[in-house]
Amino acid sequence: MTTEMEDNAAQESTDVIIDNPEEIQRQAMAQATRILEKARCNEAEMEAWTVLGSSLLKVPLGLIKALDPGSEPITTGGVQDALSTIVDLTEEGIASLPPQSDPTAGGQWATTVHRTVQALSVQQMAEQAQHMTANRLLEGAALQKAWSVLKAQPKDPNVWLKLLDERLQALRVYHARHQPLHVEDDSSRPHKRRRWGNPAADGYDLSATIQQRLIGLQNEESVFSPDEVLGKYLDLHAIYIQTQQDGLFSGSETKMGQYIDFLQFLANGLDNTGSHAFPMDEAAKLSNRKKYVRFLTSLQTYLQSFLNRTAPLIDAKAIEMEALKKCNDIWREKGGVPTVWSCKPIEAALAEDNSSGTASSSLDLSQFSTPEELAEAVDGDKLKLELSRLGLKCGGAALDRAKRLFLLRDKKLEELPPSLFAKKSNASSSSMQRIDIARQEFIVQAFLDQLRPTLDASIRRCERQMTQTLAEREREIQEDLYGVPADATKKSGTRGNDDGDSDDDAPIYNPKNVPLDWDGKPIAYWLFKLHGLNHYYPCEICGGESYRGRRNFELHFAEQRHAAGMKSLGIPNTKHFHGVTNIDDAKRLWENLGAKLNQNQFDGAEEEQFEDSHGNILSRTAYEDLARQGLL
Repeated sequence: MTTEMEDNAAQESTDVIIDNPEEIQRQAMAQATRILEKARCNEAEMEAWTVLGSSLLKVPLGLIKALDPGSEPITTGGVQDALSTIVDLTEEGIASLPPQSDPTAGGQWATTVHRTVQALSVQQMAEQAQHMTANRLLEGAALQKAWSVLKAQPKDPNVWLKLLDERLQALRVYHARHQPLHVEDDSSRPHKRRRWGNPAADGYDLSATIQQRLIGLQNEESVFSPDEVLGKYLDLHAIYIQTQQDGLFSGSETKMGQYIDFLQFLANGLDNTGSHAFPMDEAAKLSNRKKYVRFLTSLQTYLQSFLNRTAPLIDAKAIEMEALKKCNDIWREKGGVPTVWSCKPIEAALAEDNSSGTASSSLDLSQFSTPEELAEAVDGDKLKLELSRLGLKCGGAALDRAKRLFLLRDKKLEELPPSLFAKKSNASSSSMQRIDIARQEFIVQAFLDQLRPTLDASIRRCERQMTQTLAEREREIQEDLYGVPADATKKSGTRGNDDGDSDDDAPIYNPKNVPLDWDGKPIAYWLFKLHGLNHYYPCEICGGESYRGRRNFELHFAEQRHAAGMKSLGIPNTKHFHGVTNIDDAKRLWENLGAKLNQNQFDGAEEEQFEDSHGNILSRTAYEDLARQGLL
């Protein structure tokens, strides 16, 4: 009875004409709350509000332009009533808010934050199934938090995305720890009166409704690949594979045998000498120009697309123009890029913004009355450079060059006879290729600098994956996507599990310093005693290192550390010294072994025998002495 009275009162209040915009906003938000707070399809609702929150940023004029500009408000019932209500309150409610210091021109950023927070607040009320007044909504913690974050980070273009991620993470944790709510058909309870909005709203597919209205805003660029994990990491596998197939960097010093090497190669950016992170020299770039340009184009296209999908408020075109300006300034000053492209002062004019289409000379020809005066006032090399920039022939003496250039004082460039224009040579073509590739390198480097945190995160993720099992990778992907550990789905919906820490996070109790097992827990104490791990065996040859357990002690004699210690003593690491750990004992044993070896060796001077002509047996030493004396 009380609920029916509340509904009747709310219906009567909506019929009254109110001039106050704030009161209109409160009533409209309350109406949207009553319609959405009994939604059944929680998962579909979560996906729908994700699409709605992201679409608010893509349409600067608000959701009313996304639905159908110029059309009448949709009032067909159910969830569409709620959407129409949000549209109505968006334009009027924002206009009634006090002016704020907006970080961006026109207040688009602040308006976006307002709209996103309002949409998320309606969703929060719908899930909590509570009646919240519009006054509490506008003055609630959600709006205050949004403005606090906005003021704390005025230059962060992803404020709305952070707020949306926090809300979605809370929703996903809740649904992961509780049993999903199933849709119940109200036809089985005919005696129960439906009170929540239009009857069609019960079990209504909210995701399909919003998706259909926002179909014009959806495109392929709004979808992230699985490896990008909703824009947290870069997915450059396709470019890396294409680079390996082309063999682009096979002749350079930088080896990219694995994907992580390719990411490190991009992350180096500018090395210590100031050159770009592209290890090919100038000759290799020009000889493999098609492959290299295809690599730069693919990389630039992907990075620009990724930046537009993850940070729509950042102007990618402005970044590109700033990179071009930087390249042109360096090229105009030095005729190249130091340590990357050889500096040729004659090519400095190629960096002009409209160098190929300049219709007049940059010199003031009006102050010269004859070509002779121009030849005397201007250096011959400068005349040659100016003629080359204009595409005219630059050969001959200084006076000949001045005559050709002097013709532009009274005529336009296109009015000159074709015989004065130079044919495009390989040298000029090579010069244009140099600056074109350099400009593209600067653009790619600018996008890499803008996406530096994402690139570093991609490298760390790739390093982790090299040591992870398949189960660990799947668990990490689920945490990145949903912000909740995989084990949380197995827990029941009790509040005790929400605040309690898992046993894995508890400190390990190991008072007897027992070695840890593969699972990170101490092994059984009886097993510890069985293997004799409570005994330590020191080895002086290994620098005083102690080995726990007899087995580890026996195995260490064949290891590199013990062999290096024996080599430093000048003793071979043979089986004779197995079990010897004292340096003095090893030296004495080596001396004894040497003495025994000397005793067993054959001494030719004493043991070799000779026979003289009389049949006398003599040693080799005695025989040689008698032979030298001539006594034989």
